[in-house]
Amino acid sequence: MRANKMCAILGNAHECRELMPLTEKRPLATLPFDCKYRLIDFTLSNVVNANVKSVYMIFNQGLTRSVFDHIGGGREWHLDSVDSRYFIHFYQDFLQKRAEGLPYYEAAIDYLKKSKSKYAVFIGNKMLCNIDLRAVLKIHQQHDSEITVVYKKMPINQSRIKILF
Repeated sequence: MRANKMCAILGNAHECRELMPLTEKRPLATLPFDCKYRLIDFTLSNVVNANVKSVYMIFNQGLTRSVFDHIGGGREWHLDSVDSRYFIHFYQDFLQKRAEGLPYYEAAIDYLKKSKSKYAVFIGNKMLCNIDLRAVLKIHQQHDSEITVVYKKMPINQSRIKILF
């Protein structure tokens, strides 16, 4: 992998029983929005608009057909060149290794090392918004922070989706 200032890990290993049967055969990230988009489009657009060239995605095994159907080779997000690419890892590998008492984040750590990026962004798939990750990185650098978190406060009664990861 060629070095880039920032790489991204997309955490899409959510189980969403509240949206069954919509999420029975597809991950939450690939649910349609406004008839022509998928939820993952917002996340991928935020990442590539920040000039991130390397993306690592975590999905539930068995629910990936709609991911590959939608993302394909990554061309729509310019993730299909020698300089840019995406990788997919399956959440079940984490669960199995953790159950066996083995280190289960080795693949993600290996990805981070190989990316040679100075910064990494971990971003979920439940956002219907545009986030300027370059601005977030700038604030992160100005404050010389170890970690920066972007969030929106929500009343507890509006938090309905449970996250397993």
